[in-house]
Amino acid sequence: MAKKKRLTYKQKNWLLSAHVLFVVAWFGGILCMFALLVASLSAKDSTELYATYLNINLLDDVFVKYPALGTLITGFLLAVLTNWGLTRYYWIIVKEFLTLGTIGFGIFYMNRWTDQVTAAISSDGLNALQLSEIKFLVIGNLTNLFALATMVIISYLKPWGKTKTAKKPT
Repeated sequence: MAKKKRLTYKQKNWLLSAHVLFVVAWFGGILCMFALLVASLSAKDSTELYATYLNINLLDDVFVKYPALGTLITGFLLAVLTNWGLTRYYWIIVKEFLTLGTIGFGIFYMNRWTDQVTAAISSDGLNALQLSEIKFLVIGNLTNLFALATMVIISYLKPWGKTKTAKKPT
């Protein structure tokens, strides 16, 4: 059986650095979106509110979607090209589920709610602030921040050890 290709120490560090930068951009994008969501609640007119949501969409496009994808790709590469593996450690499995869950939540819910609110603002002005989707966006954003913070803490602490299959002798 051919030996798996592994990264050198230097290659691993470069890939890990890219992974950390993607996570920082993703976290920063979500944090900025949260700040704009909170600011939008005190908008003085529909033009200000609409501009705020256009900026929320821009942040989502630039500092959430692409960094999330970069985080997913670099995390996958780190797992398969190092001794960590995709299923050898419980902490990695938890991070995989949190990453995929957060990305899926963003795609299937956060994007839709943001689009619905933006469309409502263009037709209903400040009345759009009464939409339940705004509450969903604030709560969803806090949930995403919590998930990302949890992943960072898990990465640092590396709790729970190896899985049962990883402990078996080869």
